[in-house]
Amino acid sequence: MAPLLRVCCALGVASALELASPRRRAVFTSGAAVATTRALPALGDEPAYAGTAEERRQAVFDRIKTLGIRGFAEPWPETRRNMLWAGGLKDEPRTRGAFSDYNHCDLVCMLPAVFDESNADGAVKGISTSNALGEAIRGASLAELGAGGSWATCMLGCGSEPPRDVAHVQFRARVAFKLVWCPGATDSYRRFVLVGDDGTLLASGAPTGNDLPPLEQRKKNFAIVEGSKYAQAATVFRWPDVYDPTYSGEQS
Repeated sequence: MAPLLRVCCALGVASALELASPRRRAVFTSGAAVATTRALPALGDEPAYAGTAEERRQAVFDRIKTLGIRGFAEPWPETRRNMLWAGGLKDEPRTRGAFSDYNHCDLVCMLPAVFDESNADGAVKGISTSNALGEAIRGASLAELGAGGSWATCMLGCGSEPPRDVAHVQFRARVAFKLVWCPGATDSYRRFVLVGDDGTLLASGAPTGNDLPPLEQRKKNFAIVEGSKYAQAATVFRWPDVYDPTYSGEQS
């Protein structure tokens, strides 16, 4: 593991840790996270996020490191498949919507006990009260990541503190990673970041080609998180809008 790199930015001091795999090397930067001011109420005597499949979530982090920076800088279809693989999801018709629009961009690892939660009480605003995903989670999750399952859930409501989205409220689970499209130097929204539940930057990518999700969808994705802890990693640096394999956070 390489030594810790110090990077100064407008919002404070971030740290970049260079991680190497046998085939690839990636640069990951930890962004400043907004402090949580209050927690969601517990469900009975259980912690607020007792639905998190933590072992599986940690396995997702490991896969992100394995992919490295080039795994998120391929043509968009391949980059999206890499994100599915990292998140423990099969590439199949049921997962076609994952990361393809502005909203279905929260990769969540949840325990079997919460698979069949459906937002029946309407606690997640803007989401159907029959948001039944249990069968899809069971069928599309890759078993090798560990106990529980994965799904790409809706981001709506994540901009509040605490987040009031499907992951945190319907499934009472922490996000493994959230895909956020970055405005960039010229508002092209060609680069994205993957951030953790606390807003920490896990990885970034700039897919090649012109078959990205529509620009309006990418802009709307950022608008949902703007002003929250999940937007900080997307706005601290003004990355180049065209992928440069020699570029890293050290140069900001």
